Amino acid sequence: MISKIQQIDKQDLSWFIGFFVGDGYTTRGRIGIDTTSPDAASKILSILQNLSDKVKVEIYGNPEIFSNLTKNALFYPRRKSHHSDYVKIRIDDTKFQKEFVEFKEKYIKNVSYDLIGDFLMGFFDAEATVSPVGQIEIDLAKESKILTELIGSLLTKLEIKHKIKEHKSRIRLEVLGTSRNIQNLIKFQKYINFYDRRKKAELKNMIRIYSISRNKPADIKYSILTYIKENPSAELKTLMTVLNVKYDFLNNSLNSLIKNGKIEKFELKKRKCFKILS
Repeated sequence: MISKIQQIDKQDLSWFIGFFVGDGYTTRGRIGIDTTSPDAASKILSILQNLSDKVKVEIYGNPEIFSNLTKNALFYPRRKSHHSDYVKIRIDDTKFQKEFVEFKEKYIKNVSYDLIGDFLMGFFDAEATVSPVGQIEIDLAKESKILTELIGSLLTKLEIKHKIKEHKSRIRLEVLGTSRNIQNLIKFQKYINFYDRRKKAELKNMIRIYSISRNKPADIKYSILTYIKENPSAELKTLMTVLNVKYDFLNNSLNSLIKNGKIEKFELKKRKCFKILS
């Protein structure tokens, strides 16, 4: 396996290790990754196929979303109706699993400076969300404190400001943003960014929105209602992008419309959405 790893592009490999640290798993004789991202899944499959001829792919939900992976894949319905469409990619090979785990552990301890950005891109692709409040957030179980501190130390090497907060059972890493730290988000975009197209676009939009000094105090309720009528199940971040308004400004108007019985809030695939009440 080591000889095959050496043939993979260093940036792709570093990204993959970062993603695996975030969303990968190992059991006896198996390594695997589950992801809802078509972009990440396609890249992961390409890398693993260069390492082993025992790669297996299982697609749960709509196969069209993972159209690049459908060759020789197994298809299943979603395990629960409210689950997102996702893909499972794995290798069942005891020798490979042992060698990979050893390689991964050594790699994590000695990520070279020129590949930190790629490693963090993979990890953030796997674990991060671009928050509507204008920052990048990762929530992990408290048992992941050492991993969170490692990610924090790598961000520090790139001089990207962040905070680590502990809650009762969770630990959160925040890459500082909003209007006060817009340059920090721009630095994150320059040195790390996302491979996943949706997250990459969301970051770009948040930088644009929070670069505005302030939103005009005009009433935007009419614009909100007009957009939701034309676009049922309108998503919060889409509303921010289309109307070009920050979260707090938009949220006040949304809450007023909800209170007055004009719209209703609901979740669709873990994303905050709104619809018109008839």
